[in-house]
Amino acid sequence: MKNNKHEKDYYKQLDEWVGMFERCGYCPVKIEVVTDKIVWCWKWKKITEQQKNELCDRVVEVLKYMV
Repeated sequence: MKNNKHEKDYYKQLDEWVGMFERCGYCPVKIEVVTDKIVWCWKWKKITEQQKNELCDRVVEVLKYMV
């Protein structure tokens, strides 16, 4: 049985990273790392489908302006 107290909040971390890109166009973590982490978290059920979809939609919007 997992102890939820000690389980990492992956969505919170991803939300913060994507938010940094949205607000200032910069994050100490590369966008490629963020997208890979979203995929990993979804694959291993660390985030919900709704969270995955929301994060992906936000990343797509960020990428539109990163040219």
